[in-house]
Amino acid sequence: MDGVTMQIKVGRTLFDFRIHDTFVEYHPISLKREFITDGMRSISSAIHGFPKGIRVEILKAVAEELEAQYAKRRGQVLSVHPAYKEMPLICVHTPEEFIRKVICRFAIKRCGDVGGLRREFNKLRKEFIALR
Repeated sequence: MDGVTMQIKVGRTLFDFRIHDTFVEYHPISLKREFITDGMRSISSAIHGFPKGIRVEILKAVAEELEAQYAKRRGQVLSVHPAYKEMPLICVHTPEEFIRKVICRFAIKRCGDVGGLRREFNKLRKEFIALR
């Protein structure tokens, strides 16, 4: 979120956070936002008549592919930068992933109730969005 996260500039690319030597990207996949290209609109049209279960499976696979492509592109940016090429990148796409892969990993104390952390995360996210 521009202006809300730490926004670390690497070349012309902005990364959300850097914790110690690890870059973190929080990038939820929104298929409505992603379905702006002709190819993605074609997929949406093609599966429109499919049974709901099959549509859900296909859209889940598309979202997973978009997540992987996003992480790959971001990793490539770091891999060519002389100062950052050895630093790891964590890409997360859901609040649960953020809690598990970022908060619990870097917490000083053991992570407690993940459900409570998720509720707090969502509450804070909504407050940040309201500030925009």
